[in-house]
Amino acid sequence: YFGAQFTPRGDIFKKDNLQLYNYNIGSDKFPKFIISIDHTESDLQKWQGESFPMDFLAFTPEKNSTPLGAEGKIMITRVTESMVNGNFDGELIHPVSGKRFPFRGEFKARLEINQ
Repeated sequence: YFGAQFTPRGDIFKKDNLQLYNYNIGSDKFPKFIISIDHTESDLQKWQGESFPMDFLAFTPEKNSTPLGAEGKIMITRVTESMVNGNFDGELIHPVSGKRFPFRGEFKARLEINQ
């Protein structure tokens, strides 16, 4: 399961925000991760073909573990009324040891738009 939530800038965010996540809040399943992308384009269709830095990513591999951060890029490859597809390529970074791990993949996320 992969979800995407788009929130246009306004009262909550100063920029347009897309969050991608692979879990349901309250679920006990792991691993969990969330990616948050900020942009200054309210038309999500225009994000298609764009590449963004992985400025905010939290990856939690198992229960009671410290979330890992990341560096890299996220590419939005397709946007429809109900889906956001893309890929990511970078490295996960352990917050204490600084050890890095390759991190790449693709996603097809069900899209929800907040108004």
